[in-house]
Amino acid sequence: MTDPAAPIGFVLAVLGVRARRNRSERGASAVEWAIIAAIGVGLCIMAAGVLWAVLQD
Repeated sequence: MTDPAAPIGFVLAVLGVRARRNRSERGASAVEWAIIAAIGVGLCIMAAGVLWAVLQD
């Protein structure tokens, strides 16, 4: 289980709530899911870049 206090855990929790809310309505369109996925990938790339920079010093 992912720690909700960690940044990745927070993102997963937020996306999980969003997914449940969308399922309870009529569901997210493919475009909405593509945007959500792109934001998630961008956040992961940013986190990897920060970690890479810290570890290189």
